[in-house]
Amino acid sequence: MFPRVHSLLVLAVMSFSLTQDARAQRAGATPTPPGGPAVARPAAGPAVAPSGPVAGFPDTDALLTALESADAGLERLSAELQYERQFEIEGDRQIRRGMFYYRVVPADPSASPTAKARRQLGAKFDFFVIGRTRRDEVKQYIFDGRYYAEKAPGEKRMARREVVAPGETFDPLRLGEGPLPIPLGQRKADILSRYDAAMLPPEADLEDPVLRAFVKDAVQLKLIPKSDTDDLREVRLWYRRGLAGGPHADRLLLRMARTLNRTGDESVLQFINVKVNAEATIPADALDTSPPPADWEFHDQEYRAPRGPAPEMSPVTPDEPKQDPPSGNPGGGETERHEKYPG
Repeated sequence: MFPRVHSLLVLAVMSFSLTQDARAQRAGATPTPPGGPAVARPAAGPAVAPSGPVAGFPDTDALLTALESADAGLERLSAELQYERQFEIEGDRQIRRGMFYYRVVPADPSASPTAKARRQLGAKFDFFVIGRTRRDEVKQYIFDGRYYAEKAPGEKRMARREVVAPGETFDPLRLGEGPLPIPLGQRKADILSRYDAAMLPPEADLEDPVLRAFVKDAVQLKLIPKSDTDDLREVRLWYRRGLAGGPHADRLLLRMARTLNRTGDESVLQFINVKVNAEATIPADALDTSPPPADWEFHDQEYRAPRGPAPEMSPVTPDEPKQDPPSGNPGGGETERHEKYPG
């Protein structure tokens, strides 16, 4: 197992199989604009189960079965992203806009006969809004299959931690290992062993009319952890199929995700203008965790094997209002090496 890795939630939750045709995303409503309606709080009382099929799925079992192979053929992906979080205790609301990148690096049999493909994830945010105050700054969060890194190019700062032992492989989408339950390419039985799952109509428990329009024609999957020790109280995922008549008409795509943690903080992620495989362009630095130029401040920590039972990775989102990211130690624990290069 693997040590605690902070700030991976926003990367893992974005790592779903999406559509190749951007028109499928444009077909619905536009995402909630910064400064627009606040994140919709869950409606009072339990959601009502659908009385009939939703988006072509007769029941929860059929949806979970389809999700088992929903990531088939996905090699690379890029998408615009809107991330919004409402902090229950502080009352703060934060919105970030940027890009998300995903890539599968094929296994190299020449390096090891047991080598496995690696999934790489990256998010680059260009600005954030707290309340009605907008701040333009670039922040990057990257997991390259071995290292987790945070970059602040405007401040020339980078923090990197080796989170996977040399020679091992970590799948951030694997149920029970990643920081968020990701029911894509995973066995239905594994999901149901850890979560109570229910298929719902897309508008169930959504009060915001903008968000209701955004997930029109989608199917909603509600996941409730069976363990009281899970950091999340519930996960809501909205899927819809690709554009009718297109090359990926039968592919399930993630339209929106919403999580609620134990303290009542709510996060919503919306995916816009998604491009897949040959159509996806990934900038050279989007998934690069190599050391920065010599005039940057660089914090680097090598892999440390956990002692005793390995703690599960914490579903922490980046840049909470009272933090100063990137921290010198993004994953927690003692920093093994600190380098500050002269300007």
